[in-house]
Amino acid sequence: MHLFSYTEVILGLLKVVINKITSIDRFHKTRWRIYFSKTLLLMCNLLD
Repeated sequence: MHLFSYTEVILGLLKVVINKITSIDRFHKTRWRIYFSKTLLLMCNLLD
């Protein structure tokens, strides 16, 4: 439970960072989305 809330905070921060990057540079939006989803999948696999 403690680990889950800690992970939630990190994911929230990552989302904010990604949103700021995409709003600054919309041309690379898809590339960032793909990178972000890959990172999410990797993190989820590590947690399991």
